[in-house]
Amino acid sequence: MRPTLLTLVGLQDDYRHHGRTIIEPLPTLALPPSLRQSRDALSELGAVYKQVNAAFGRFAMDTLRASTIALNSGAGADDQDYQRLESRISALTDERDALAAQEMLDAAAFGGRAIDEDRVEFVLERASDLLERVGRLARPE
Repeated sequence: MRPTLLTLVGLQDDYRHHGRTIIEPLPTLALPPSLRQSRDALSELGAVYKQVNAAFGRFAMDTLRASTIALNSGAGADDQDYQRLESRISALTDERDALAAQEMLDAAAFGGRAIDEDRVEFVLERASDLLERVGRLARPE
């Protein structure tokens, strides 16, 4: 809620945002020009950002499922399957953190910078691949 309110009143602060400016329900004229220019791409990026970063998003829920599978794999923390799966989850989490989707969203909302739609497409593809891989961990065959 905070990023959206700050964007609407034209203010910014030094705090790291937990979330993004929600632009979907807002009238175009209420948005700063940097958000108007690429509204569709930003909406798509925001939706993927939520699935990758939200506490109950797809990434979080799939890593929880995968971790539960790892715990149920045998002898607990000494189990090699557990260690291997937890290591893969950690690597995927590091990859998620490197996506930089929030930085792009914040630059458009608070920095007045237009987004590079090719860069958005690249981030969307990486996020989709990431979600697919973590989903496979959560649903082993």
